[in-house]
Formats: sequence, C-alpha cells, structure tokens
Amino acid sequence: MKKLLSIFITCIVCLSINAQSPTPKNINVIFLGGQSNMVGHGSYNDLSQTDKDRVDAVANRVTVSKQVQNNNIFSAPLGINKSYQPTVKITGFGPELFSAIKLAEDNPTEEYLFIKTAWGGSSLYGAWSNNWTAEKAAFIESGSKQTNQFYQWHISHIQNALQKIIDEGNTYTILGMFWMQGENDALKIEAANSYEANLTSFINAYRTTFNLPKMPFIAGQINSRYGVSGGPETIRQAFLNVEAVVNDVKIIRTAVDPTSTWADYPKRDDNVHYNNEGLKRLGIEFANKLVELNSSLSVQNNNADFKKKIHLN
Repeated sequence: MKKLLSIFITCIVCLSINAQSPTPKNINVIFLGGQSNMVGHGSYNDLSQTDKDRVDAVANRVTVSKQVQNNNIFSAPLGINKSYQPTVKITGFGPELFSAIKLAEDNPTEEYLFIKTAWGGSSLYGAWSNNWTAEKAAFIESGSKQTNQFYQWHISHIQNALQKIIDEGNTYTILGMFWMQGENDALKIEAANSYEANLTSFINAYRTTFNLPKMPFIAGQINSRYGVSGGPETIRQAFLNVEAVVNDVKIIRTAVDPTSTWADYPKRDDNVHYNNEGLKRLGIEFANKLVELNSSLSVQNNNADFKKKIHLN
C-alpha cells in the first residue's frame, strides 16, 4: 500500500511539474544596423490612430532590443519605451516599426526579436568595419566614433540576445539582416571607392560568425547629396553591384530627387532623414524583400539553411 501511495504521489508531482513548465517557443530574429536613418527620425506621436492600434495589436509578439547612439542596450515590446511601462510609448522609430507590423500581421502565430545597433553619422569604412583599424577610423570618423567599433558592438549585442533566448528554454531562427547606411562613406573618396568591397566583406563576416552562408541581407540604397564629388553616386552603384554578385542580397532602390519631393520614400525638411511615411514604406519594403529571399531559399534548398535553428556553441 505504501509503495502504491509513493508511486501515486510521484505521478502527481511529475504532472504538476509538467503543467508548470512553459512550452518552448521559437523566436524569429532579425538583425538591424546602420546610421541615422536606421536610428530613425519617425515620430510615434504623429502616427495615425489606426497605425498605433496596429502596433498595440502585435506588441505582445514583437520585442525590439536597441543599442542606439550609445553603448547601452534596452529591450522592450514593440512601441514601448525603455521604461517598460505599457503606457509609455517610444518617441522616435526607424524602419523596424513597420517591418515588425507587416511580418507579425502576416504571421499571426509567430514571435519576433529585432536586434538593432545604430549610430548617426557613422561609416562602414571606419566605425562599422569588420576589419576595423584605428587609422581608418581616425581618417573618416569624428568624436567617440573614432574609437567605437560598431560591428563588434552589434555582434556582442546579438550573441547576448540569442544566449538569453536559449537560457529561457527557447529556440530561435535567424531570418536575416536589414542595413541602412552609406551616406557618411560619401564624405571621403577612399571610403566611397571601397564601399563595394567593404560591404561584401561585411555581409560575409555576419554570415561566417553565425554560420549562415545564405543569410538574407537587405539594404536601403542611399540617395543623399552630401559628400565628395561623385561619392554618393559611387555608393549607390556599389549597392547594386553587391546585389548582382553576392548571393541572397536585396537592395531597396531609391530615387535621386533634385526637386526634393521624395515621392518614393518621403523625407523630412532636411532632405536627409525619412519622415513617418518614408519609414513606413521602407519598413514594409524591408519585410517584403525578406519574404522574397525566404521564398527563393525555399525553392533552392527546401528552406533548410534559412529556417534551421541556430544555437551558440
């Protein structure tokens, strides 16, 4: 009788433990990097109520981990400020806001984590280089950007965020990377002329680090006007050249607009930074390009590389 009672109690305890254990989740992860247009100059307060409601509707399935304009990192649900209070909204946003809305609305059972490191006025030649040197950083960067190594910051940011997912008993799928940068490389002809090679190396560095040789990479083409003569044009073409020769890369093409109407992706009055509508369109296009690459990979290799669960060693 005592033996039966012991077995019964053991079964009850096991059932209780199982009932309390949360079901492991898979988190879809997207990396984001760049300069001020990735930081984002959107105004949350100026969004329509409809779009604010859309943010609220998916916020419980989307987390944004930000490292913006400093080395501090904060993580919060989509649209929520670092105070973590549900009623305290973000003041500004980048393209991630509407990328998240688009992906979450189209995939209502999926969860997402956006891992963003961005700093205004930074260059791929200098602070963002995966082959960083003090000499190059001093040549093109200013202030603290001469010593900040944003590629390494982003890698560390990503690795810590992924480890947290594992520590919580969940898995993750790396979906790809969004990149908004290039304007400041137009300041120096050396940086502009090497942008194509530097971007190729940069993409390969992320893919090697995370063992994803076909990781989708989507970038927004610059259409700025400042810099050395021919600098912006050289970088615009560099984006297209990389797309043509590097696998699984998509470029969001932008128009050069001497009239400053910016009809494709509207900008603020400074003619440099995108306004709410511009960031909304860019965010949606980033999501669309990601889906295009996902479909392409699915045809090529049954999606094995794109959808496999990656774990840190």
